[in-house]
Amino acid sequence: MSFASDLRDGIQLADDLFRDGGLEARVTYHAWLDDDERGAPQYEVPKEMPAVVDQRVMLRRSAQTGEMIMTSASILLLKQLEPNGAPKRQSEPIDTRDVFMLPDGRTGPIVSIGAPVDGETQRPFYSEVLLGV
Repeated sequence: MSFASDLRDGIQLADDLFRDGGLEARVTYHAWLDDDERGAPQYEVPKEMPAVVDQRVMLRRSAQTGEMIMTSASILLLKQLEPNGAPKRQSEPIDTRDVFMLPDGRTGPIVSIGAPVDGETQRPFYSEVLLGV
């Protein structure tokens, strides 16, 4: 058994515990596809999915710019997402132009997407998305 396999098992266990313990919320995910001829964003049909949501306003330092940014929520997705495949997306399976709606209807710009990548699937083991204010 490899470390990656152990990590997959641990994430599955965490997902089961959060779900069974009633700690997962439902977020709505709108995957960005493209912009129309007027520049308005076009999205895939929204998908509702389970997530661990931490709605805490925090200051964090941007790894890209070093600037301090204010975040309003952290969304932890414990299931591997399938890549969208739209040709103009900047990253997969989550693009910074995607939209996540929290259970209370709030949203915010995606300011960070992070997770370790599974060497077998070439997709993140899980995904953490930080929403800005």
